[in-house]
Amino acid sequence: MNHRSQLVCPALRLACTLVLLSVCLVAQCQQPAGTSIASLMLPTSALPVHDEGRSPDLAFAGFTFPIGGSTYSHFVVESNGEVYLTDGTGVVDPAQFGVSSLAEMRGTASASPRVMAISGDLEMSLGAPTWDILVDDSQLGLVQITWCGVRTFASWPTFSMSVTLFATGAVQLHYGDGDFGRVGWGHYAGVSAGDAVGTGLEASSDLSSNADSGSLALLFEGHWQPFDLRDRTVLLTPNGNGGYSSSVTCGLAYHASSGEGCYGVGHESFYQHFTDAAVAASTLSGNAMVMTPVVDGFGAVWLPGTAAALYLPPTGAAVALPVGNDGQVTQALPSPFVLPGAVVHELTVQGNGIVGFGPGPVGPSSQNYLPQPERMMAGTHGGIYCWHAYNADEGGGVWFEDVAGVSCVTFLDVENFPLATPNPSTFQVQFHHGTGEIFLLFVHIDSNNSPVFSSYPQDHLIGYTPPGESVDPGGIEFVTQLPVTTMPDVKPLRLGASPDPISAATVAATVVYTVDHALDATPGAGLAVGVVAFSLVGTPPFDLAGLGAPGCAAHIGLFGLSLSFAGPLGQQSVPLMLPPGLPPGIVMHAQAASLSLGVNAAGMITSNAVASVISWN
Repeated sequence: MNHRSQLVCPALRLACTLVLLSVCLVAQCQQPAGTSIASLMLPTSALPVHDEGRSPDLAFAGFTFPIGGSTYSHFVVESNGEVYLTDGTGVVDPAQFGVSSLAEMRGTASASPRVMAISGDLEMSLGAPTWDILVDDSQLGLVQITWCGVRTFASWPTFSMSVTLFATGAVQLHYGDGDFGRVGWGHYAGVSAGDAVGTGLEASSDLSSNADSGSLALLFEGHWQPFDLRDRTVLLTPNGNGGYSSSVTCGLAYHASSGEGCYGVGHESFYQHFTDAAVAASTLSGNAMVMTPVVDGFGAVWLPGTAAALYLPPTGAAVALPVGNDGQVTQALPSPFVLPGAVVHELTVQGNGIVGFGPGPVGPSSQNYLPQPERMMAGTHGGIYCWHAYNADEGGGVWFEDVAGVSCVTFLDVENFPLATPNPSTFQVQFHHGTGEIFLLFVHIDSNNSPVFSSYPQDHLIGYTPPGESVDPGGIEFVTQLPVTTMPDVKPLRLGASPDPISAATVAATVVYTVDHALDATPGAGLAVGVVAFSLVGTPPFDLAGLGAPGCAAHIGLFGLSLSFAGPLGQQSVPLMLPPGLPPGIVMHAQAASLSLGVNAAGMITSNAVASVISWN
C-alpha cells in the first residue's frame, strides 16, 4: 500500500463514521437544535395537516438560496415531503397531493422551485412514532428539514428523511431508518427550478449512480423498484453548467425485497374492504354471514335480511368488556372452540371490531383504528374482523355472553370515532360450540362519511383469517361472490437474505440467501430443488407466461452467477461470499426459481427479488 492510500483509507473511514453519526441523528429524529414546525402546518384542503399540510413562508437564516438563475429568501415545507422556494409571498403552483409526475416536477410557468426528499401522496403517522417536521438552522449557511414518522398514503410502515439546503445551492437528501417498502411508482426525489423547466420529455435518473442533468436545473429519480436509498445520503451539487450532479456518500448495507413470488393461492382468509362507509352500511345493515366448518377450512354463506332474527341481545348476565377507545380485553370461553387446525380457549376483543382467537395482542400494534388488509393477514392470532374506527368511550358498549352454548361478542350501539352527532352501530359475532359455526350479524351499521382524519374512519374491513400469517387473497364482494370455501394457503416462493451485505476493505463476508415455500420438485417427493440467480441489473416484472409459467415473473436481468439448492421441503439456504473491497453502493439483485414438475408448462415457480445494497458499514 502506498502512502497516499494509507492516508485515504483512514480518511474515508472517518468520513463514513461521521456520515453514520449524522444518519443516526436523522434516523431517530433527534435534533437538539431543531425546531418543530408541525404546529405551524396549515391544511391545504379539507384534509387535516398530517395528510395535506403546508407551513407558512419560513425565512432562510442569514443567506438566500440560488437555483435556476434566481435566489430565494424563504422556503415552505409540505407534509408530502417537499420544500418549495419562495420570495416570502407563498408558493406558486404547488402539487395538490405531492409531486407525483414529471409535470408536477416541472410546474407551470412561474411555478416555485421545489426540492423533494420523497414526494408523492404521503402522510404523517398518527400513531407511534409520533409525527413531526423539524427545521434546524443552527449552523451557518444551511438549513435542514426533517420529516419524522412519515409514510406513504394508506399504509402503515413509517420512515424518516431530510432535505438540507446549502447557501452554495447544493442540496442534500438523506434517508433514515424505517420501512421504505411502499415507496415506488408515483414517488419522486430530486430538485427542480420550477417555471416549466425543461421540455417534459426528461427521464428519471439514478441518483445513486453519479447522475448529471447538464445545463438543466432539473434532476430527479422516481418509480423505484425497489427503493435503493435507505440509510443513504445523496448530494445534489450545482455542476457549473446550470444543472446538478448527484453523488452518494457512505451508507449502510441492507437488503430490500420487491415483487411477489408464485404461486401463492390465498384461500384460508377472505374479506371485503369498504372504503366508503355509506356503501358498507347499505351492504351490511340487516344482513348476516354464517361460516360452517368444512375440511381444513370454512364455508362462508351470505344470509340477506336475517340479522335481526338471528341476533341474541345481551341480557343482564352479559359481561361488559371495557375496550374503550382502541383498547382490548381477553375473555375466556366457557368451553373450547375448535377452528381448522387450532383450538381456541380465549378470545381477545379489540375495540375497533376485531375478535381475535386466543390471548395476547390482536391487530396491529399501532394505528389499530386504520383497517388495512395486509395488517389483517399479518395477525398472529387470526380472528373475525369487523374492523372500523369505533370508540366505545363516546357511546355504546361491548358485551360478552354465553347463551346455551353460543358465545356472543356484541358491539351494542357503539359510536364511530368522534362526531358531534350520534352515529351508533350494532353487530354481533356468535361462536356456536356445538356445530363449530361462526355467525356475523350486522344489525345496523352507521353510514358515517365524516372527513375527520381524512378518509380512514370511513373504512370497514370485514372478514376472517386463521391464526398465523396468511397470504392476501384480495378482496371480494359478499353480495355477489359468496359463498366461498377456505382452505390452507399455498404460500408463494419467497427469497430472503441475511446478514447485511458488508464488504469491508480487507475482510470478506458471507450473505446467506434463504428460500421458503418451495413446492415438490416432483409430486410426492418431498424434495425442493432450484437455484438462486444473481445479477447486477434489476428489471420491472417480466411476465413469464410466454415461457410456460403464467403468474410468475422475472425481476432481474441477465445473470452470470447462479447457486443451486436441493433438500427436504422447508427452508433452503444458499451462501454467497462477498469478496473484500467492493465499492459501496453496488447493488446485487437476486431471485430464486424452484423446480416443480406439473405445476405449469415450464415446471417451475419463481420468487420475489432481493436487492442487496453493498457497503462497508
